Amino acid sequence: MNLSESTKAALILDSTSARDQLNLLWHEVSARLSR
Repeated sequence: MNLSESTKAALILDSTSARDQLNLLWHEVSARLSR
C-alpha cells in the first residue's frame, strides 16, 4: 500500500465519521427546532 492509497483510506474513514457527526448534529438541531 503506497502513501496515496493509505491517504485515500484515511479520508474515507474521516468522511464516514464526519457524516456520523453531521447526522448527530442534524438530529439535535431538528429536535430543538421542533419544540
